[in-house]
Amino acid sequence: MQRKLLKGGMKLNNRMFVFAGSALLVLGLFVPIVQLPIIGSVSIFADGTNLFAYALLALAGLAAFTASKDQTQDAIWPGACAAALVIVLFVDFQISINRMKANLAESMEGNPFGGLASGMMEAIQLQWGWIVLAAAVALMLYGAVQERKAGKGASEVEKLAKIGSFVLLAIGIGWLIYKSDVFKSDESSVANTAAAESPLMSPVAEAEPETDAEAQRYMAENVKVYDLSASYRDSMFEGRVPGFDFKVKNKGNRSLDGVDVTVVFYDAEGNAIAEHTFYPVLVSDYSDDPPLRPGYIWQQERGQFYAAKSVPDEWESGKVSASVTEIEFSPDN
Repeated sequence: MQRKLLKGGMKLNNRMFVFAGSALLVLGLFVPIVQLPIIGSVSIFADGTNLFAYALLALAGLAAFTASKDQTQDAIWPGACAAALVIVLFVDFQISINRMKANLAESMEGNPFGGLASGMMEAIQLQWGWIVLAAAVALMLYGAVQERKAGKGASEVEKLAKIGSFVLLAIGIGWLIYKSDVFKSDESSVANTAAAESPLMSPVAEAEPETDAEAQRYMAENVKVYDLSASYRDSMFEGRVPGFDFKVKNKGNRSLDGVDVTVVFYDAEGNAIAEHTFYPVLVSDYSDDPPLRPGYIWQQERGQFYAAKSVPDEWESGKVSASVTEIEFSPDN
């Protein structure tokens, strides 16, 4: 079944749909699917030790193999199994985020840094990689289904495609179950270890932020928030949410490992009704983010914005203020 794509005789057939879907699926392993605080953008492939990613990679290869053998109809098996893995991963991700939020709220109850932790959880955002994955499996399935509609039935490679696809599906789901079990069994101990070792989770007496007179003076004179904009914005996965952008400039002569910015939201009468603290500059052992050096400007990645999903509905769009509320000097200053 042929479809004319361009003038001049170029044709688009079902094999090309499967090839394109396979290529997109491979690409989808390396593009960001979620933005995490401190860590940054995360892809499925991650550090290369993810069996789930290898299962999807093998399914992409198997679909391309069936198309290369002119048995495009058999790509329905790797396509369907890849679609199942993407759906399972998305559901597992949502469940994990909700579980993390619930555990965090319980473990941080009464902790003076509970607001910081809540702000970090609010910063978690799904990314455009999910669109790539959805388009990939859609193209693979479309090409295979159209080929079957054209009358092509079972082939000599169907058994290989079917068995291989279900084996890879089992590997992918098994890996997710294994990782989930490890997480659930260790999450309390991990949380306790983090609370014991991280200055963000420790009592105030054990982890004092930069609140001395020098830091306060430097912050007031040299660390500025500007280009603040706020409005209801459309998030691809969260719907319509309060979103905002700002820039931070270090006008002084010292590098900063941490900058906290507090945004206050106002209603139509100008009354403050909510506030959120965000951490645009946060150098840690878990990220490769650089410090904010003298004269440097921090800016959100293009196309991204901070979302404050828990702001009350009474917020008047655009009415916000922002200020630097805390800084941390780099140790090499």
